[in-house]
Amino acid sequence: MEVKGECNIFKRSLTFHNARYTKYLGDGDSKAFDAMRKENIYGDDFQVEKLECIGHVMKRMGSRLRRLKEKMTGQVLSDGKRLSGKNRLIDSQIDKIQNYYGSAIRRNLNSVHAMR
Repeated sequence: MEVKGECNIFKRSLTFHNARYTKYLGDGDSKAFDAMRKENIYGDDFQVEKLECIGHVMKRMGSRLRRLKEKMTGQVLSDGKRLSGKNRLIDSQIDKIQNYYGSAIRRNLNSVHAMR
């Protein structure tokens, strides 16, 4: 239903208000954006730009690190230590990584190379 609703909203903007959306702020789920793009609502000469929500990007980063930490529980790394524990990857460190990652994105919105 969400996909169909978003397509209808984009169509109505042109019909009722003679206006086009130029940007689409996504939450990481690309089904709705892909469907809207396939439907080609505004024609071939106009493309809507997809923007990613920084908060969702940060959340995915933290979730994947926590999942990796759980998956690797008990395994010994090449340095002879485990992934989690003292001076290793713990939840507070993951939170810091998330915040630094979000800050790096916000400071360098127009340049991926500057973020590195």
